[in-house]
Amino acid sequence: MPRIRRIDPTDPARAKLAVAAAAIEFGVPDLDLANPDHRTPLTDYARQVAMYLSSCSFGMTMTRIGELFGRDRSTVSHAIKVVEDGRTDPVLDEKIERLEIWLGKAPRR
Repeated sequence: MPRIRRIDPTDPARAKLAVAAAAIEFGVPDLDLANPDHRTPLTDYARQVAMYLSSCSFGMTMTRIGELFGRDRSTVSHAIKVVEDGRTDPVLDEKIERLEIWLGKAPRR
């Protein structure tokens, strides 16, 4: 019997919220984050943070995040690892923690 994956209909809105939060925190226009053709180191990192936040704050799977960000699962996995590794920097850790707290206040439904 095939396994049926349940998709939360609020996922796209939550991913957009994570993108907006990362864009504000890192001073990157959120339109740039959504566009894979706009690539700068800061934009790439902010996009990785948005993917990380989608996973940690909203519990989305890497597959679902990949669908929403137009990336594959391995790219999402790499993004999450980059952010986790970067949290050893106290300044970045504080920024990400602040974003996690803020997104944690988002309505659940």
